[in-house]
Amino acid sequence: MPVDYFDPLFFGDDYRPPESSTVLANEPDESHTIARDATPVASPASNVSVSISTTFHAQLGFTGSLPDTTLMTSDSVLFYVHSLHLKRSSANGFGTLLLKTYSTSIPVQETAALLNVVLHSFYNMGCQKYDPSVEIMLQVLDSLKKYGARLQHIVAPSMPLFNHFVKQAPRQPLGFYIVAASHDLHALAAEVSGYLLSYPLTSITDGEAEKMGPLYYKKLYVLHRSRTETLRTLLFVRPEGHTATVNCSPFDQQRLKRAWELAAAQILWDTQPDLSPSVIQNALSSLASHVSCDICKNSLDKKISQILVQWSMTPRTIESSSKSLAVEGTWQKTRFFTILLPTSIG
Repeated sequence: MPVDYFDPLFFGDDYRPPESSTVLANEPDESHTIARDATPVASPASNVSVSISTTFHAQLGFTGSLPDTTLMTSDSVLFYVHSLHLKRSSANGFGTLLLKTYSTSIPVQETAALLNVVLHSFYNMGCQKYDPSVEIMLQVLDSLKKYGARLQHIVAPSMPLFNHFVKQAPRQPLGFYIVAASHDLHALAAEVSGYLLSYPLTSITDGEAEKMGPLYYKKLYVLHRSRTETLRTLLFVRPEGHTATVNCSPFDQQRLKRAWELAAAQILWDTQPDLSPSVIQNALSSLASHVSCDICKNSLDKKISQILVQWSMTPRTIESSSKSLAVEGTWQKTRFFTILLPTSIG
């Protein structure tokens, strides 16, 4: 997996960043890269082994200025940043790190892989080329909140981080839904919820339900329930009959109705909210082989087409409206979970 820092490089005490032209934030310049096999200087005692971010390096120009602060990660990688920009973008002085110290070199608890995504988000830069792991992405929002990022803005649908979350969501949809829900990022939770249609809600543990909260569990529950009920309603209405003819008596039409009910029951017996339209079509179209009346066949085909169109139009994500049920207080939350959560959970 690509990483956003050089392999260990060796510098003497007199090292200074290369005098290269200013690099724009959205056009990283790798011309300053030092060879991987750089040789240590003569005196080992004066050498320091460090790694430097390939994006957040000493020559990174941003709004006409060069970095004035370095962040050292827990795995010893340096990130050069612009303290004024981070202060303006943060609600708490970047976790108070830029408020309580005058040092230009600050240690942070995050690893380089995690801080890389955090800083790309603060600078509104995409980090897809580094392909951060699912584990890293699941930690990003907590770290951004810790450093005072305004999540409703930084994870808005138009922002690079939002798109990266959506791209990663199929790998672990429940985890990403929980993360989005726990930070009340409705737009992101809605995008991810579509990947949970096949996920059995009874498999959600008490701990997972607690993290996502009662409101977003309800949204997911309603999504599953509404799709199942919609399909049940669609299948409940049988194909229209017609006046008796020489080749098709009321008894013949009654047999088609019973066959329809049996096929509908088989579809609904173990149905899932993500049921494929092809499964519905195959199950219902098979009834035509037992029908000799052209009028009944046309009625059957028409009904199947109506069901497929309506099923394809049924919402596949939690409601896009931000209007929601307000659940306040411990008693209400406890009561909500008691009523809503399946008894087999946990």
